Amino acid sequence: MVGKRKKTITVNDIAKKAKISKTTVSYVLSGKARKIGIADKTAKRIKEIAAEMGYIPNSWAGSLRNQKTGIISVLFDSFVMGLAERIFCGIETVLAPKGYTPIALSQRGMQDGKSGAGLSVSAKTNSILQRRDEAVLCQPIAGAKNEYKCFLNSGVPVIFMGSLLEDMTGLEECSYVIWDCKPAAKVVVKHLVDSGYKRIGYFSTSFGIDSDVSRFEAYVETLQESGLEVFDECVYRLDIPDEKRYDDIRGELVSSFILETVAHIKESSNAPDAIFVLNDAQCSGLLEAIHDEGIAVPEKIALASMGNLDVARVMGITTACEPLNEIGEVAAQLAVDLINGKEKSPVQKLITSNEMVVRRSS
Repeated sequence: MVGKRKKTITVNDIAKKAKISKTTVSYVLSGKARKIGIADKTAKRIKEIAAEMGYIPNSWAGSLRNQKTGIISVLFDSFVMGLAERIFCGIETVLAPKGYTPIALSQRGMQDGKSGAGLSVSAKTNSILQRRDEAVLCQPIAGAKNEYKCFLNSGVPVIFMGSLLEDMTGLEECSYVIWDCKPAAKVVVKHLVDSGYKRIGYFSTSFGIDSDVSRFEAYVETLQESGLEVFDECVYRLDIPDEKRYDDIRGELVSSFILETVAHIKESSNAPDAIFVLNDAQCSGLLEAIHDEGIAVPEKIALASMGNLDVARVMGITTACEPLNEIGEVAAQLAVDLINGKEKSPVQKLITSNEMVVRRSS
């Protein structure tokens, strides 16, 4: 059984017990006792009574009076695979010493495409605006464009992390800290080439993110530069429709496409001998399905990916290392600088990292 919540102790309660004016108590608890000449003995007594009664300062109320809440929302597409955790750790590393509180939220419910000028926005967006969060850091998702526009129209800095949307129309004032992933993708594909694979395929399910395009371009360019052919029958790409990108059916669509791809690989006489996969999450699903069909990896088909998430380490996937902690740190510092006027939107920062980890999948 949940216990009854205790009454919140206020400045008035302390003033009554101490038989001292509310104003005097407020000055003492806000650290201004000496500045206005309150005796040390009186200040000490007030602090002792406050501690005895279990008083907790209401910094929220004070923040609202100063028009500063110290809260920054951090919006993630998903909390699976450890990506969000690593970005958030980087964010906390920067914000905590500076007195800011990051709040992590999923963007579920923010992607119905019905919000915007003259229309209602999601409950999460309303909460962020009503709470007066000072900035919004987010992994961009195509379906939430109108929510981002609402933040911008309300004067809240928006900083995209990791990547951009393919269509940034109306979001030109968004700042961003993104991984310049194309060079890293070329390193991964070149590894497959240098390992002797000749029919290198590509696999992705795309969600309207700019990095999806960059990785495919890297795949094509690297094969061409290496004198290898891009075989159309070895390119497996599925563009998820807007209305299905960010709801529960997304997982079903990706899983079905993975199974279709593996069935094609098993039955085809011209199957790829290696596949470059969009990211670790999709690669892990593809690898599992290939194993289930008894296809040897990497003897019959090699796999390589992007991200270096926890699942890649566990499943032995060769992959490029996305600098997630650094993205979080740089984005958090940018948020602070925008809030304090040291930077002016939009600010664009690129992080370059071409590190790759070779594992048993290739």
